[in-house]
Amino acid sequence: MKKIFLAVVMIFAFGLTSFAQQQNFTLVNGCDFIITHVYITPTQADNWGEDVLTVDVLAPDEECDIYFTGYSECGWDIQAYAEDGSYATWTNIDLCEYFVITLTMTDDGPYAIME
Repeated sequence: MKKIFLAVVMIFAFGLTSFAQQQNFTLVNGCDFIITHVYITPTQADNWGEDVLTVDVLAPDEECDIYFTGYSECGWDIQAYAEDGSYATWTNIDLCEYFVITLTMTDDGPYAIME
């Protein structure tokens, strides 16, 4: 009976951890400006978290790895700040399926390439 109970507890524990995913990704600056700060939040959330940029600044065509875990959401918004204080927001980035996110700007505004 103890073995069955332990097995059920282990299955339950591993099942819960599968809901919290590791959503690390590589961020590529495909913009023509230097990125100084990056904030992410689940899509539909009202507030931004802490700056997640893992380098001092991210120059055009450079990349860095972004690390975070413990969330079950797949849809995320990314907000990147330029040196002059201006910023752009990319919405509905799928961090469950894609692991390289290139931030770009088009005539229509911010656009993310997800790989």
